[in-house]
Amino acid sequence: MDEKFVAAAEACLAATPVISDIATNQAFVSCMQNTPDPKGLCALNYKNNVLKYTKDDDTSAGYSRENKRIQRARNAYSKNLSYNYLTDQDEACSLQPMSYPI
Repeated sequence: MDEKFVAAAEACLAATPVISDIATNQAFVSCMQNTPDPKGLCALNYKNNVLKYTKDDDTSAGYSRENKRIQRARNAYSKNLSYNYLTDQDEACSLQPMSYPI
């Protein structure tokens, strides 16, 4: 159902495999914001969470957390789950407030 979104998200990850500074962060955020809006709940969670994770602090530790959380979200989505960074666990997809960064 969300093949176009998945292909676009994979292209974003391939274009910016590692977020290491403000430039790579912004390139990845812009790319993800421009992906097609997904329809499925897990895909919506994936897009929302990945964009949320890119709002971490602009330090090397912050970028490291972003990279790990984005990869965990991708892996969870591939199992039809959602990654919850607060509990550091994969969980069933649920409705979450959708807020995309500008």
